[in-house]
Amino acid sequence: MNKRIFLITTLLLILVVYYTFIYTEKSSNEEVDTIMYEELKPKGMVTTTESIADKNLEKLVSKGIDYFYSRNPNEIYITEISNIEGGTFTSFTLQQGSYYGVMYSVKNSQGEYHLEDIDIYKTNLKEAINVSHLLGDTNGDVKQKYRIISGKINDKVDSVVIFYPNSDYTEIELNDNQQTFMYVNVGYVEAPKKIIGNLNDEEVFSIVY
Repeated sequence: MNKRIFLITTLLLILVVYYTFIYTEKSSNEEVDTIMYEELKPKGMVTTTESIADKNLEKLVSKGIDYFYSRNPNEIYITEISNIEGGTFTSFTLQQGSYYGVMYSVKNSQGEYHLEDIDIYKTNLKEAINVSHLLGDTNGDVKQKYRIISGKINDKVDSVVIFYPNSDYTEIELNDNQQTFMYVNVGYVEAPKKIIGNLNDEEVFSIVY
């Protein structure tokens, strides 16, 4: 009888250990799948010799994130496209707006967009607007610096105003359904001193640098 009880107890312990291991392994895999993008360091951004190109900007975003961040993004939505100085600047959202980002690409002779730079950010819903900056160099006949000021709109805002140290400012009008904003400067890349978000001429967001 004692031997039987011992064997049953041993078997139960083995089963407990086994299922604990399986649960822990599953939880670890789920955690890896949901690691925030900003916790992953890009792999040699803009230094790769590999050509990453596509005729479709959405597919190019996916390829860029897969290459630089080792992630397969879902629900990519292109929100804005600006063609400036021979380059294409694109803003986008991922995973129903949980992340947002910007991309700089240049069209090659085959009509494909060649990826030059890409960056992604985690949306912070506690703020009416999330603001990010990306500095880089254009890839063209004339090399110039560029600055992308971009953001995710999380609350009701009808305009974004960017103020510069030299007293200049730029106002961006937003529509009711706009998810992001993007402002690109090529050549003049001085950082702004302040960015505000307005609703009906009342300031609802402010960030000072």
